[in-house]
Amino acid sequence: TILQVSGTPLVVENSTDAASNQVAIFRSERGASSATDNDEIYISFNLDDDGGNSHEFARITAIASDVSNASEDGALVFYVADTDNSGDLQEAFRIAASTGGTVTQTFASNTFTFGSGADTDIALNFNANSADGVITWMEDEDYFKFSDDILMSSTERIKFLDEAIYIYSSTDGQLDIIADGEL
Repeated sequence: TILQVSGTPLVVENSTDAASNQVAIFRSERGASSATDNDEIYISFNLDDDGGNSHEFARITAIASDVSNASEDGALVFYVADTDNSGDLQEAFRIAASTGGTVTQTFASNTFTFGSGADTDIALNFNANSADGVITWMEDEDYFKFSDDILMSSTERIKFLDEAIYIYSSTDGQLDIIADGEL
């Protein structure tokens, strides 16, 4: 247990003069005989609500997804309080690793906001070794710019203004341009 003097921030410091310093270890001491997949440790962020009650507003959880010796996989999950669910914690973001070194990020959101509000272009960069790509929102021009081809690998359509005006490929070797009025 760490006791803190009121009004004084807790400081954890490793004063070693090195480019990389470990400053803290958070550990659960369940032991090898009781360690199981999906064991968790977490840090809670509690604040008072307007009634003076302490409430958990956010949490960062580390998960031991697979505790098998030499093939351990883990996850880091960020939770936030959600007023639509009586203030219960809801998963917002997950970083997870699995066997074979695959790392995934999952956003539990239906809305994303990119950019700082500045009048500037916003780029989404894909770092794929030899075939990198960039999608850029051209702020002043109000369109997306693609640095590579766009492939529609099915009969899905690119639509204009409404459902009746579109371009698509109904079969291999054929391009259909459909309009309900003038072409």
